[in-house]
Amino acid sequence: MSTADETIATNWSTALQSLTPAELDQVNRYLIRRSHAARHRIFNQGEPAQSFYVIVSGRVRIIHTTESGAEFTTGIWADDYIIGLVSAYLGVRRSLTAESLDPVELLMLPQSALHTLLDTIPQFARNITRILAAQAYDSMRRSGLVVLQPAAINLRRIMARLAMQDDASPDGHAREIRGLTQEDLASMVGVSRTWLNQTLASFERSGLIRRHRNGITITDIRTFAAPPGDDLTSG
Repeated sequence: MSTADETIATNWSTALQSLTPAELDQVNRYLIRRSHAARHRIFNQGEPAQSFYVIVSGRVRIIHTTESGAEFTTGIWADDYIIGLVSAYLGVRRSLTAESLDPVELLMLPQSALHTLLDTIPQFARNITRILAAQAYDSMRRSGLVVLQPAAINLRRIMARLAMQDDASPDGHAREIRGLTQEDLASMVGVSRTWLNQTLASFERSGLIRRHRNGITITDIRTFAAPPGDDLTSG
């Protein structure tokens, strides 16, 4: 599971580190604010990449569509995360689709502005390089986990990651997963909905989660995020 410490280098705040006030003003002049309703396609797989986006509020689902038309959720991101940077930097077509899960506020930076800032602000260029490297590392590490670990462990890892994006409950341990369908969760793990239902039911019987109309509550994020024992990896 990626914690906040492990993913901080992929956030927009990293791109602005150590910039002078004048350099910050220069960056901010190029940013364009966008607002979208839930389930809005921000960009689509296969289209030319002409910009990247920073999530100001709300959550964005990243989707890969196979040649047969099947959709797989590869990640869900929230505040301060950058989406679409790699394709915009390289000037290639999008390899993934981005869709809002909630009403979202975004900052858009056009590709032409990105290259201007990279050319004129050396510290910004170093920061963006760090973010690209961190995103590549995180993607490779998560892909390895998906291949090597049992599906039940991957489900717990993904659910814990999603729950980390939610505000802490008053007791500091419970977390919510909201705004996702069971199809969303199943596609993120690469399993059937039947398997997902059975596994969530086993989590619920063990007291790890509570399912309700608005989503799923992880009762104790510390316990849930810890490596599970053999009794929790089957099912």
